[in-house]
Amino acid sequence: MTHEERFEIFWQAYPRKIGKGAARVKFVAAMKSKTPSEKNELTEDMINTIELFKGSPQWSKDNGAYIPHPATWINQERWHDEYTPPEGIHTGNEELAF
Repeated sequence: MTHEERFEIFWQAYPRKIGKGAARVKFVAAMKSKTPSEKNELTEDMINTIELFKGSPQWSKDNGAYIPHPATWINQERWHDEYTPPEGIHTGNEELAF
């Protein structure tokens, strides 16, 4: 799979469609010098994180005004961000106290 094909998968998943050219440059830079399996893993990590954060209060607030520009999101490696679910939402990953 080419960088362009991977980028298009990313672009389709990312909810804020702004600065596509800048996002492409950052995306290709993030993929550079990675093995094919590392590229697959990175693309999957990005998409999984995007899907998780799409339902977050920050990304939902004010009609998506707080969704980072895609180039910024890639440049800051935001797929490593920790997700905090909204209060009252359980992900199934919480530890139970007895």
